[in-house]
Amino acid sequence: MRVLFFVAVVLLAFGCKSQKNPTASSAVSQENATSLKGTIQKDKNCKHTLIQSVSSSGDTLLLIAVSGLSGKEKEGSTVSFEYQALRMPQPQGCRGIPASITLKK
Repeated sequence: MRVLFFVAVVLLAFGCKSQKNPTASSAVSQENATSLKGTIQKDKNCKHTLIQSVSSSGDTLLLIAVSGLSGKEKEGSTVSFEYQALRMPQPQGCRGIPASITLKK
């Protein structure tokens, strides 16, 4: 009887620890957001707006604006923004890094 009780307590303890809070993991943290300037681009194969920018290390970034832009931005215009890379698959037909964008004024 004691063994059965011990096994039940162990299983219950590990079962509760393995569950994650889904709202906390899907929220975008603005603490790790990176500020940059970039150029708005459109791609006929991608329904999302793209932003091309140069990072502080000199690398060229192509960001897929999954959220944060209205879609009415003019192609070729320069914008200041903060972005947070998202862990998700690339949208179909798009090339670049999926990101949540916050435009700066």
